[in-house]
Amino acid sequence: MLGVSALPAALQFSLILFLPESPRWLYMKKDKSEAILVLSKIYDPYRLEQEIEQLAAALEEEKQKSKKVSYIDVLKLKELRLAFLAGAGLQAFKQFTGINTFMYYSPTIVQMAGFNSKQLALLLSLIVAAMNAVGTVLGIYLIDHVGRRKLALSSLCGVTVSLIVLAVAFLLQSTDPVNGFMVGLQW
Repeated sequence: MLGVSALPAALQFSLILFLPESPRWLYMKKDKSEAILVLSKIYDPYRLEQEIEQLAAALEEEKQKSKKVSYIDVLKLKELRLAFLAGAGLQAFKQFTGINTFMYYSPTIVQMAGFNSKQLALLLSLIVAAMNAVGTVLGIYLIDHVGRRKLALSSLCGVTVSLIVLAVAFLLQSTDPVNGFMVGLQW
């Protein structure tokens, strides 16, 4: 079962070998013709001109901003401080929700919920992982259409409600002292 997790990594590694270099990186490293070649595979001629103009403008802006940002600047400059706090805060909240623990131990949690079969618990944990993947793809789509702030707030509300429902479900269970498994309350 552990070997199955290597398949997506091997597939991703083999497909990455066929990816071209980033057009932005190529353009910034003075290989503009190769950058234009890569961009021509992605965009139609009208959009290609816009992208090249944007890359040229970004290169000029980067040349003008040759000053490096230090760790002290992150704390001193308000814009950087706010961006840092937002990013670090979202990561901290993700860790506090316990989603990593739930994802790692989902077969055990499913068994504690009353599904005694190990195969069924693994199957149900695969469904949980699939829902995580679907949610990630949906989030990638929605981030451009709804916006980061609305998506972050709504997803945090969803996570909070889901964790409350999970906690209440386990509080309504009692432990069987003989087997050590969770059994439902008799209504």
